[in-house]
Amino acid sequence: MSLIKMPVNNSAKQNTPIDLPILTFAKRTFLLISSSAIRLAVQLTVIFLYARNLSYTDYGLYQSAWLYVNVISVISIFGLPSLILSSAANNIKIWMTHHKKLFISVGLAVNIIPIIYLLFTGKNYDSITKILLIAISIVQNISIIAEIFAIKKEKEKLVLVTNIIFSAGYLFCHLFLLYSSYSLQLLLSGIIMLYILKAVLLWIFNNVMAHTENAAPALSTGSNGFIWD
Repeated sequence: MSLIKMPVNNSAKQNTPIDLPILTFAKRTFLLISSSAIRLAVQLTVIFLYARNLSYTDYGLYQSAWLYVNVISVISIFGLPSLILSSAANNIKIWMTHHKKLFISVGLAVNIIPIIYLLFTGKNYDSITKILLIAISIVQNISIIAEIFAIKKEKEKLVLVTNIIFSAGYLFCHLFLLYSSYSLQLLLSGIIMLYILKAVLLWIFNNVMAHTENAAPALSTGSNGFIWD
């Protein structure tokens, strides 16, 4: 009597544990790319509109302002995002605790040098504008660090939402001042507030989500450590 072999059902092989990390990585990558794409699209839109509508002098001062901000930001942040992503938070805290003087000295040096450079080379800007440029560099760095911590904790959705809010406000500020009464100082002030809002949202919701995730296992576990049905 011959046995009839039944076809093996391969449906169980779809979504195996090996595929889950790949899907998670793809999802996180998509969210981060979407976030960057939104920011880039808004920035290109602003550049196009400002290049066509601002005077040669105003547009030159606008572009120079962002050049100063980006140079100060890159120098002052000193590769900190890469360090945060590549190292454990506890290791960073331990190193900072054991090397406080070195950390403070390097931190002050990389922040003071570009600020002094702006104060002495930004001859086309008055004192108030220079202060605003320094302030926007500081809050931008704080926002970047808050975003990096969110990415490290795999909160890419939060990063995407905050970047959508920031980009919408960024576009609104530029359009409102462009078609009403343009002022570089007012524009910088508005962007400073947007960076502060973004950083606050990232810190608050990142902490709320972390507490929620930590509280979930505690709620599902009894006092004896057994999981409730």
